Amino acid sequence: MNYEKLNKIRLEVNRFNDVLQEALSEAALVDDIIFDNDGIEERYNLGITGTHLSGAVKRKYIDMKYEINKLMK
Repeated sequence: MNYEKLNKIRLEVNRFNDVLQEALSEAALVDDIIFDNDGIEERYNLGITGTHLSGAVKRKYIDMKYEINKLMK
């Protein structure tokens, strides 16, 4: 495989990594403490699957996989 193809693969992986890092940052912020009407603390941690970016991560993964497979041929 030549340098140009390898560099394009690296760029695709970096693009995916940017979306993944943003989703991980959001997931870290989702851990909220909420008090109910009786003043009892309830903690919700939705994790990576509950973020607004979980769909973006899935789509970017599919895009990355498609682009890498296209470059491999």
